[in-house]
Amino acid sequence: MSLAGRLDEIELAEILHFLALNNRTGKVTLSRREAHGVVVVRLGRIVYAASSSIRETFGNILVCRGLASPEALGAALERQHQAADGRKLGDILVEAGAISADQLQEALRQQTGLVVQELCRWRSGYFRFEVGPVASAGD
Repeated sequence: MSLAGRLDEIELAEILHFLALNNRTGKVTLSRREAHGVVVVRLGRIVYAASSSIRETFGNILVCRGLASPEALGAALERQHQAADGRKLGDILVEAGAISADQLQEALRQQTGLVVQELCRWRSGYFRFEVGPVASAGD
């Protein structure tokens, strides 16, 4: 099953509600002139969201919520930049003991929520939902 259409005809919140009611798994891609986004759902639940227009970075979420110090964030960003092996910032912070795995998951949920809220405000553009496998954990 795939769905496609225009956001001025059906809003993202309605699409996500439909996917939740029907326990669908796959991804919704969104696009408009100046931005694009993606929302991944597993069995109707949002597990990941990203947008090219979101303004709050993951590191900023950690610091603003008091989960990581600016110093710990700076050190982790430096380590991430030097390694250049594609490791995620959150994993580096957990390894360094700057945050716990639970704090990482909570911050990721907060970031996902912020992205979905922003994408739900889009009143124009296009969407496409495609059924596909979604890993149960990790990436």
